[in-house]
Amino acid sequence: MTESQVLSALKPSQPLAVGFFQQVLKSQRLSHAYLLKSQPVVAAPLITALAQSLFCPNGGCGSCSTCLSVAHESWPDLHFVRTAPE
Repeated sequence: MTESQVLSALKPSQPLAVGFFQQVLKSQRLSHAYLLKSQPVVAAPLITALAQSLFCPNGGCGSCSTCLSVAHESWPDLHFVRTAPE
Protein backbone atom coordinates (compact mmCIF):
# COMPACT_ATOMS: atom_id res chain seq x y z
CA MET A 1 0.00 0.00 0.00
CA THR A 2 1.32 3.44 -0.87
CA GLU A 3 1.89 6.13 1.72
CA SER A 4 -1.33 8.02 2.38
CA GLN A 5 -1.00 11.68 1.46
CA VAL A 6 -4.00 12.67 3.55
CA LEU A 7 -2.63 10.97 6.67
CA SER A 8 0.84 12.43 6.09
CA ALA A 9 -0.68 15.92 5.96
CA LEU A 10 -2.01 15.45 9.51
CA LYS A 11 1.30 14.23 10.95
CA PRO A 12 2.48 17.65 12.27
CA SER A 13 -0.69 18.13 14.33
CA GLN A 14 -1.29 14.49 15.38
CA PRO A 15 2.03 12.63 15.15
CA LEU A 16 1.21 9.71 17.46
CA ALA A 17 -2.19 8.88 15.99
CA VAL A 18 -1.02 9.30 12.41
CA GLY A 19 2.09 7.20 13.06
CA PHE A 20 -0.05 4.46 14.57
CA PHE A 21 -2.47 4.34 11.65
CA GLN A 22 0.32 4.54 9.07
CA GLN A 23 1.89 1.46 10.69
CA VAL A 24 -1.47 -0.33 10.77
CA LEU A 25 -2.02 0.37 7.07
CA LYS A 26 1.53 -0.65 6.18
CA SER A 27 1.21 -3.96 8.03
CA GLN A 28 -2.29 -4.53 6.58
CA ARG A 29 -3.51 -5.57 10.04
CA LEU A 30 -6.45 -3.26 10.48
CA SER A 31 -8.64 -4.05 13.46
CA HIS A 32 -12.40 -4.35 13.11
CA ALA A 33 -12.93 -1.23 15.25
CA TYR A 34 -11.13 1.70 16.83
CA LEU A 35 -12.56 3.95 19.51
CA LEU A 36 -11.36 7.53 19.27
CA LYS A 37 -12.38 9.84 22.10
CA SER A 38 -11.61 13.43 21.33
CA GLN A 39 -13.16 16.70 20.37
CA PRO A 40 -14.74 16.41 16.89
CA VAL A 41 -12.47 19.12 15.55
CA VAL A 42 -9.48 16.88 16.37
CA ALA A 43 -10.87 13.41 15.60
CA ALA A 44 -12.88 14.16 12.43
CA PRO A 45 -9.91 14.95 10.16
CA LEU A 46 -8.09 11.82 11.36
CA ILE A 47 -11.12 9.59 10.81
CA THR A 48 -11.73 11.08 7.38
CA ALA A 49 -8.08 10.64 6.38
CA LEU A 50 -8.08 7.02 7.56
CA ALA A 51 -11.27 6.28 5.59
CA GLN A 52 -9.81 7.96 2.51
CA SER A 53 -6.66 5.86 2.89
CA LEU A 54 -8.73 2.69 3.02
CA PHE A 55 -11.20 3.36 0.20
CA CYS A 56 -9.07 5.38 -2.24
CA PRO A 57 -7.61 3.39 -5.15
CA ASN A 58 -4.50 5.60 -4.80
CA GLY A 59 -4.09 4.96 -1.07
CA GLY A 60 -5.42 8.28 0.17
CA CYS A 61 -4.64 10.94 -2.42
CA GLY A 62 -7.23 13.41 -1.16
CA SER A 63 -8.30 14.58 -4.61
CA CYS A 64 -10.00 11.69 -6.44
CA SER A 65 -13.76 11.19 -6.52
CA THR A 66 -13.54 8.54 -3.79
CA CYS A 67 -11.62 10.82 -1.43
CA LEU A 68 -13.98 13.69 -2.11
CA SER A 69 -17.02 11.47 -1.46
CA VAL A 70 -15.52 10.33 1.84
CA ALA A 71 -14.73 13.94 2.80
CA HIS A 72 -18.34 14.94 2.04
CA GLU A 73 -19.59 11.90 4.01
CA SER A 74 -21.39 10.54 0.97
CA TRP A 75 -19.35 7.37 0.35
CA PRO A 76 -21.93 4.54 0.47
CA ASP A 77 -19.79 2.10 2.50
CA LEU A 78 -19.01 4.58 5.26
CA HIS A 79 -21.27 5.68 8.08
CA PHE A 80 -20.27 8.29 10.63
CA VAL A 81 -21.65 7.83 14.15
CA ARG A 82 -21.47 10.85 16.39
CA THR A 83 -22.36 11.12 20.04
CA ALA A 84 -24.06 14.04 21.72
CA PRO A 85 -21.74 16.61 23.28
CA GLU A 86 -20.98 15.99 26.94
